[in-house]
Amino acid sequence: MPNLPSVQLNEICGINPRVEKGLNGEKDCSFIPMKYVDDSFGIIRNQEERKMATVQKGYTSFREGDVLFAKITPCMENGKCAIAKNLVNQIGFGSTEFHVVRPGESVIAEWVFFYLRQERVRQDLERKMTGSAGQKRVPSAALQELEIPLPPLEEQKRTVAIARKCDRLRRTRRFTQQLSDTYLQSAFLEIFGEYLDDFPSTSLGEVVTITGGGTPSRDVPEYFEGKSPGSPPKI
Repeated sequence: MPNLPSVQLNEICGINPRVEKGLNGEKDCSFIPMKYVDDSFGIIRNQEERKMATVQKGYTSFREGDVLFAKITPCMENGKCAIAKNLVNQIGFGSTEFHVVRPGESVIAEWVFFYLRQERVRQDLERKMTGSAGQKRVPSAALQELEIPLPPLEEQKRTVAIARKCDRLRRTRRFTQQLSDTYLQSAFLEIFGEYLDDFPSTSLGEVVTITGGGTPSRDVPEYFEGKSPGSPPKI
């Protein structure tokens, strides 16, 4: 994004804010383990309802509108990142492998979300991971120091609206592809499934001839003369 001022993420967002004081342990809240965050679409697919007293210790806390960002490999590289929405009593707890990014007044959650979802941003954070193989994590400092462009709020909202439309189209295309991949198989089984056990089985090689291609011999010059279809003109 040319000609936009950039700031460090921790200048406009709280990174891993502390658990809020005075929470009523008898109240319900949302509980979101890592598996409920969809890495393909960046949404929370499901959530559990638990008493706050049962999750206040040993889990990561967040609230409505926070951005959850997976810090551990391979979840981070796969794109597990989502905005916490529709939380019970607007409070949530979840995996300790989440970084929590809480937007300040100068930035909207969707702007942070779409920026963190970019592959080049995740690749940059991947290079800054620490820890042993299989247990590497993005340290808090790497997220705090991440440079992010900061246009005015109205420009953020306009750009995010466009990004949402693109994201919806991407989801529709992915769903259509998944549907087409399974439709023929489902249709075949629907029509013939009950009869499959009535037919004898044989190996494919007994009913068809299987051959492979080969490279033409260099000993026959005419195989390599002339111009291939689609060859670019000589300049």
